[in-house]
Amino acid sequence: MREAMRYTLSHPVSTVIVGCDSIAQLEENVQIAREFTPLSQAQMTALSNKVAPVAKQALFFHFQDRSSMWPEQDTG
Repeated sequence: MREAMRYTLSHPVSTVIVGCDSIAQLEENVQIAREFTPLSQAQMTALSNKVAPVAKQALFFHFQDRSSMWPEQDTG
């Protein structure tokens, strides 16, 4: 979680929404945010490479053209 949060916060974001199952997780996330230091470009690249196989699976629906699944609608 720490690496993912640091990666996210190293980008120009103003808000990060993270789900928590317990107060302990919330406290851990607050600690990560308080101690945050941006990742270097090399660290960000290494982390991106590390998670690439899983990231591709998670993004499956974002990169598929599904427009042919729905019939064209008559707008006239």
